[in-house]
Amino acid sequence: MNALAKAVAQVGKFDLANPKHLAMRRILAHVYVDHVINLDLGVLPNVESAFNQAVGINSAALWCLEDDINLWKLSGAVVDHMKTLLEAYEARRWHESSNRSG
Repeated sequence: MNALAKAVAQVGKFDLANPKHLAMRRILAHVYVDHVINLDLGVLPNVESAFNQAVGINSAALWCLEDDINLWKLSGAVVDHMKTLLEAYEARRWHESSNRSG
């Protein structure tokens, strides 16, 4: 089980009957996919934009939606995973560039 799946499993019940939860899930999925596609393409401004959107969603879940803590934890898990993917991408780029130059 990957880190994101573990984090989501720890969140508890994510109520898809709740319209806020369902809408947030759709938005998070869109932002996550945008992040991954742009990492794959190496379009870093779009990666940063997607990451910032996820951070904004996480803040909105906590401060604006006044929802239970599960939605905040889920969006936080997505943000953490996106950060991990970006760090892995940057490490791979650094490793590839150091192999070419040396």
